[in-house]
Amino acid sequence: MAVIIIMEDDRWFVRRRTIQLGPYPLRRLRRAARNSTLRPDDLVRQGDFADWVRADSISSLFEQASSPGFAIPANPFEMETSSSPRAQSRPAGDGWFVRRGAARLGPYPFHRLRRAAQNSKLRADDLVGNDGFADWVRADSMGALFEQPSSAVSASPAPPAGIPEDGSPQETGTKDSGATEPTKSRANYLVRQWRGDFSLPVSYWVNGALVTLAIIPALTAINNSKLSDRLGIYGTGLWILFVLGFVAALTVWQAIGTWRSAEKHVARGGSAGWAVTARVMIVLGTIQAAGAFVTQIPLIRRAAAMLVHAGETPHYQIRLLRNPTEIELSGGLSNGTAAAVKTVLEATPNVKLIHLNNSGGGITEGLKLAELIESYGLVTFTSRSCVNACMIAFIAGKDRYLGETGRLGFHSAGAEGANNRQFYLRHGVTPAFVDRLTSPAASGTWYPTRDELISAHVITAIVEARDYVSTPVADWRNAAIADNQLAEVPALAAIKRRDPLEYARIKQELIAGMQAGDSERELLAIVHARMQNLLRKYLRTGPDQELVAYWRIQLAELSELQNIDPTYCVRFLFPEAGRLMDIQNLVSQDVRNAEAQTLSALIDAAAVKPAKTPTEAEILPLLSRSMVLLEHLHPDVVKMVAKPEVSMSKPTALCDAELNFYRYIVALPTAQSGALLRYLSSV
Repeated sequence: MAVIIIMEDDRWFVRRRTIQLGPYPLRRLRRAARNSTLRPDDLVRQGDFADWVRADSISSLFEQASSPGFAIPANPFEMETSSSPRAQSRPAGDGWFVRRGAARLGPYPFHRLRRAAQNSKLRADDLVGNDGFADWVRADSMGALFEQPSSAVSASPAPPAGIPEDGSPQETGTKDSGATEPTKSRANYLVRQWRGDFSLPVSYWVNGALVTLAIIPALTAINNSKLSDRLGIYGTGLWILFVLGFVAALTVWQAIGTWRSAEKHVARGGSAGWAVTARVMIVLGTIQAAGAFVTQIPLIRRAAAMLVHAGETPHYQIRLLRNPTEIELSGGLSNGTAAAVKTVLEATPNVKLIHLNNSGGGITEGLKLAELIESYGLVTFTSRSCVNACMIAFIAGKDRYLGETGRLGFHSAGAEGANNRQFYLRHGVTPAFVDRLTSPAASGTWYPTRDELISAHVITAIVEARDYVSTPVADWRNAAIADNQLAEVPALAAIKRRDPLEYARIKQELIAGMQAGDSERELLAIVHARMQNLLRKYLRTGPDQELVAYWRIQLAELSELQNIDPTYCVRFLFPEAGRLMDIQNLVSQDVRNAEAQTLSALIDAAAVKPAKTPTEAEILPLLSRSMVLLEHLHPDVVKMVAKPEVSMSKPTALCDAELNFYRYIVALPTAQSGALLRYLSSV
């Protein structure tokens, strides 16, 4: 047989049957050969990648072999006998130690370990070792320990101190501070997995399945609406972060434990191929888990926002409107909003439309409110603003209307986006719009344009908010706030100063209309009717200068409306109930501001220094001269102004006649112009 000549190396491995030991320095192998614990037919190799060769093919290993007739131990791990220098201080044959936790037990003869194993006192996951080879190995990796005992072993003499008669290992008082095994391996399941103590199949398949079974209900619990109701916004935020942290920790625990188990798989007699495959799968699984975690970043942001802004969500406000066929939900989507709306809907089955002027809040409340709106088949409408979680409820409407000044805000890539993609698609929103909404790159609140909302089928149509119930006063229940907001209108502020009783009547009628759920158009009609009665009073008593200034602005309005459409000019002169405001919104802002200022000045002046309205006898000479001159300059003007109903079908001619008539009058000297205007307003 060829003998291999090698150089000294400190990394040698030994294999006997399916058991691999090492690495050891070469001098330790020589000592084991001298003590006959290393057999000539054992396999050895140098380093990690060399081929296995018989031990007797290595030069110098067996140069000083033991004398003939020396008994070689039958067990592969009895690595020293009493002939070794280190064994001289203990009884012959006592070469085996047991480690359990931090305690080092022994030394024992090998047959005592076998008896302890057969009596279940030596555990399979205990570590055993022999001074010949320094590495500790699991007891169950030594097949000879758990074989049925022979009669010779059964008849062996009583065990020495350290192992009792029943075979259970006892502490000898020697502690090993360098122990790395858990203190109670069998009791601490988590630590055993973390350190890779389980076999690879158990670590990979069994524990992997247990982790999956734990993760699925944990993630499901995040969207448990009943739990969210009990926890509140702050508690829900904490719960989400806890669950995601638990899932991440569990995933890391299983991956690292399985990786360590794979590293020990070959030493336990397993296949190197399976060990490599397991590690590859762990890497792929880790990449997949990291990708899944990235998709949860919006949810983490949402939970963090819950913690930071938990106390900032306004409380919801509910109001029944129009006897009652409509319901208004303002404020925020605080906890209990959906339940409160449900109670109202159950008590008032005639409600068909819900106003959502809401700043949003809890996503769970938004989803529950959406389900409620869908089940009752309600139409949704927003005149001012519906943001974030409110948008989920808005989308659930059978028809969805937006006021001309309303805004819809989507929280990009949030739970109301990425986690509710199918919800938006199911309600007819286009995939392209949903893709943009759920894009991970998007952030903040996105306010799409009207064209984007219509083309994406987010809204059914844009409507005039005045045709729907919409309270123009933010908090009409608070008398002081309502009073301050009404007084922001210059004409009403002047009336409040000069005619408090009339102002109180107007305010009372407005608040009564708001309580009844009147639309903004209906509320404006109330103000317009009151203002027309008051205006006739001020036009009959206004001083010359303030009265002429007001009429000049009225003529500027008529001129702008005529340029747009003569029909608007006629409607302004002869308004229908509730339609005056629509026409006034067509004129320029400068003219509207000037009208508010001149009307306020007219009211103040009429209250402080009212002028006398001339009698017919007093005004007749001036009126006759003016009518003659007007008829000469503009034929038929006087007839058309006197009987406008005859010319209603000719809006251009009628508007021209009114403009020419009053332009002539305001062009007269101020005193004459004022007197004529006061008289004409009184007839």
